[in-house]
Amino acid sequence: VHLTQKPQSRLTDPRRTDMIYSHRESIAQNRKILLGKNIVTHTVKPRLHQNSPASFIGLKGITLREMNPLKDHVYQGYALSVIIFEQSPIVEPSIWLLIEDENGDLERLFIYNTPPPEGWQLIKHTYTYGAQLSILNPYMRMTADQKPAIRIDDVSSIILHGDIHNVKDMCRCCGQANASSVCGKCKSAHYCSKECQTLDWKQYGHKLICS
Repeated sequence: VHLTQKPQSRLTDPRRTDMIYSHRESIAQNRKILLGKNIVTHTVKPRLHQNSPASFIGLKGITLREMNPLKDHVYQGYALSVIIFEQSPIVEPSIWLLIEDENGDLERLFIYNTPPPEGWQLIKHTYTYGAQLSILNPYMRMTADQKPAIRIDDVSSIILHGDIHNVKDMCRCCGQANASSVCGKCKSAHYCSKECQTLDWKQYGHKLICS
C-alpha cells in the first residue's frame, strides 16, 4: 500500500463506521462463547469462483473504488494491495477481516478454505493489525447480508509483503503508523492522537473489545 495521503473525512463515513462497529460487536460476542459453539458454519455458494493467476507477470493494480460493489465479478489479472485494519473474530466458515486500501477505503474480506487450527494461527501471527498484503484476482461480491465484500477461495492468491512492509503500531482509528499513545485499559490499541482515541471509543466501539 503506497503511503498516499488518506482523507480525514473518511473516518466519519457511515459505512466505515458500521463495518468497524459491527466487526467489533462480533468479536465481543465470540469472546463470550466457547470455541466452535454458536458460530455459523455455512455460507451461501458464490456464483463465481476465485483462484490465483497462473503467472504474476502483467498483473495490474486496482483499488476498491475501481471495483463495482453491486456486481459479482472476479477481477482477473489485477492485484488489490491493502493493510489489515481489523483482525478476525472467527475462522468458520471463513476468516473475516477488515482491509483498507491506499485510498483509505475500507471493505470486508472473507477468506475461505482454511482449516480452523491453521486459521487461528494465521489470525494470531500473520493476519494481524497493519499487515500488508496483496490479493490477486480479487472477487467482489454481494454477500448473504446484501452487503459487498471481497471473497477469497484460493489462499495462494494472498501475497504477504512481510514484516518490513507492515504498518508498525498502527493507529486503530486512522491507520497511521508509529502511533505512540496506547489505550490505558487494554494496553494494546495504539492511537496517534487524543482525537483518534475518542473517535475510536465513541464511534467505532473500541469499548466493546477493550479488555
